[in-house]
Amino acid sequence: MKPINRALDDGKIKAILEAERMAALGAGSSSDLSAQRIKALDYYMGDMSETMPAEDGLSKAVSTDVQDTVEGILPIILDVFISNDDVVTFNPHGPNDEAAAEQETDYVNHVFYQKNNGFLTLYNAIKDGLLSKNGFVKWWMEPEESRTRERYEGLDEDSYAALMADDDVKVIDTEQYSYADPVTQQPGTCYNAVAERVSTKMRPRIAAVPPEEILISKSAHNLPNAPYMAHIQPKAQADLIALFPEYEEEIRNAPASSTALDNQEANNRQSVQDHDGIDAPAAEVNKDMRLIEVAEHYIRLPLEKDKVARRYKITTIGTKHTILDVEEVTAWPFATATPIIMPHRVIGRSVADLTMDIQEIKTSLLRATLNNAYYANNQRLEVSETHASENTLDDILNNRVGGIIRTKMPGGLNPVPTQSIGNWVAPIIEYMDGVRETRTGVSKSNQGLDADALAHSRTGAVTRLMDAAEMRIKLIARIIAETLIVDMFRGLHQMLQEYSEESEVVKLRGGWTPVAPREWAKRDHMTVSLPLGGASKQMLMGFFEKLLQGQQQVIQFQGGADGPLVTMENIYNTFKQTVKLAGLKSVDPFFTKPPPPNPNAPKPPNPEMVKAQAQAQATQQKTQAQSQAAQAKAQSDQQNDAARLHADLQAEEVKAQFARQREQDEFQHKAALDQMKFDHDTQMGRMKAENEMAIAQFKARNEAALNAQQAELQAKQGVGTI
Repeated sequence: MKPINRALDDGKIKAILEAERMAALGAGSSSDLSAQRIKALDYYMGDMSETMPAEDGLSKAVSTDVQDTVEGILPIILDVFISNDDVVTFNPHGPNDEAAAEQETDYVNHVFYQKNNGFLTLYNAIKDGLLSKNGFVKWWMEPEESRTRERYEGLDEDSYAALMADDDVKVIDTEQYSYADPVTQQPGTCYNAVAERVSTKMRPRIAAVPPEEILISKSAHNLPNAPYMAHIQPKAQADLIALFPEYEEEIRNAPASSTALDNQEANNRQSVQDHDGIDAPAAEVNKDMRLIEVAEHYIRLPLEKDKVARRYKITTIGTKHTILDVEEVTAWPFATATPIIMPHRVIGRSVADLTMDIQEIKTSLLRATLNNAYYANNQRLEVSETHASENTLDDILNNRVGGIIRTKMPGGLNPVPTQSIGNWVAPIIEYMDGVRETRTGVSKSNQGLDADALAHSRTGAVTRLMDAAEMRIKLIARIIAETLIVDMFRGLHQMLQEYSEESEVVKLRGGWTPVAPREWAKRDHMTVSLPLGGASKQMLMGFFEKLLQGQQQVIQFQGGADGPLVTMENIYNTFKQTVKLAGLKSVDPFFTKPPPPNPNAPKPPNPEMVKAQAQAQATQQKTQAQSQAAQAKAQSDQQNDAARLHADLQAEEVKAQFARQREQDEFQHKAALDQMKFDHDTQMGRMKAENEMAIAQFKARNEAALNAQQAELQAKQGVGTI
């Protein structure tokens, strides 16, 4: 940074800064801008005690339309930026600059999302804009210190002296002892030391800034060209002394900041209201961490003797605006976005501004309905004095469930009817919901329609309803992209180019890539690409599917290579968009980007020549196909004849085998029959002989018995005659 040859003294600079600060928008908690933002925060938190205080005994219910609308829009807008890594891309300066522009786009995204919490930055800034008119983002370079403890043993005097002379090393503990050289036996001194090696690198930082900390000149038409703006924030005394050690005395004498306790916007953002000045005792005890108000003034001034107005960052502390640093800068390190732009003004309108009156009306109607229900449950009574006793009024005022009311005679207590208002309040509340949907675009269609509503609605009507409701939200997303995101990426790129101390190797698009921001070219032009068309994801997925089919057909017509109509990079881009529509952040895990075309490669042939060659090739292929078909037919006929001859021979062989088998079977059958006949005849002959022998033996036994009987008879007769 070149030295500043100042023409203005500190007193003049302080007077200018104080005047600019007092005249800026947002200066002081009593300003109209601050009051509007405080009211929006109160309504978001459901606190309407200031504008609509409720009477004792009546309903204190609040309709949370501001909160519902902000929280309904926020996820839709965040999804646009978080699900798409290439929302903003740097434009190349020429055909040879495309690779560099792509690498710089990837690295700035890497710094935003990986080295910093990009999601939280976008969430806070966009939510600030939806709720408090404008969301602000700031980027800066911050020293990051790393400490490594090391132990050294047996150092000689020269090594120890070199260690002590190293500016990056702080010796914490030293042990000294004597020794004798083993060769020369000369006495010497050795050292054991414990040291801490400290290294400091400048790291890029980016974060959302609370709106109440930002002041902007009332004459500013846009933030990058604002003649004056300031960032007012409390910082710890110890941190300030570390940044500006030459002003330690001034910093210690500066008054403590009361911003953390007195700023109503910051207090209203607390979900738990516990700020009652309890930090003051802690600050008295731990004075090094007490908070001091630091103002970073960004102003265009003719500060130098050449009287040329340049951009400066002037850092002051305390109510006396003690100047700590004056630095010339090339641009303001801030970006802002507002949901509803007011032409030619930095501060716009918030979504809360569109819904606060609706919340008031609905709160009034809601309370009236609930109070009506309370009156219906606790009706007023008409008490006749002739029927009332000295205890009647006391009994009535004792509104105990099941309580007894004493009267002189029955019929003296008549309830005063309460007219129900629910039948006409409900349509008004529904009408106000419709007004809110028309103003903000947050409707049932983009928060999830009821299944019955979808079932009984025509698809076209539902689609038109969703598109009309989402157009306002899409417009807000486009405004944020063209203002906050573009300015933020441009500022990050410029800061990295100016202040990065060294190159590094990072993983981009699946590969490790060396990046040297110091060698980058200046880039002011960017392309914003958002999925904000009227078509749904399903329709776009179908379109890209048909597009891919057409590209594949053209590639085949081109002979499977790059051509004048379609290249491999075109197909890669189609896959890339399809993967993004599917909700994935990167196409790299699925497809590899094709290498750039070789400039020395031969040019693709003329399409007419390609067509003629294709026709000639088709004719040649047809002739070859016919010749191959005739040859195949002849071979087929030969194969069929040989197959038939072989089949006939096989049939004759089978027939002969069958005849031989039949003769063999007949011979075996005849031989078996002859054997059976022989066996039968043999058996019959044996049986016949056995029968004849049995008959002969039987006859012989019979004859012998008969002869014996006759002999016995004769013997008996002979005895009788005697």
